[in-house]
Amino acid sequence: MKKRRIGITTDSAARAVQIALLAAAAIWMLAGTAAASRGGAAETAEVAENAIRRAAVTCYTIEGFYPADWRYLCENYGVRDPGEGYIVHYFCPGGNLAPQITVIPRGN
Repeated sequence: MKKRRIGITTDSAARAVQIALLAAAAIWMLAGTAAASRGGAAETAEVAENAIRRAAVTCYTIEGFYPADWRYLCENYGVRDPGEGYIVHYFCPGGNLAPQITVIPRGN
């Protein structure tokens, strides 16, 4: 008399484990990609902030004043607008006082 197996076979169990591991790896990779893009946005904001700050100091050195608006730095000192994905806060209390500059990624 032959024995009959009840339940799943070893082949189907191995396939289920492979599929589960593949799904876990895919989720892990997607989570890592999302974290990297958030870090990229923060890094871009920091680079833009430093560029605006350097241009403001250069303007003060050449012209003797800090500009009232950061767009003046875009027009005259080659600063690039970081784009729609960022908020630029530029506050200059006076022509001879250094401005407060902050660039923040939108959605944070």
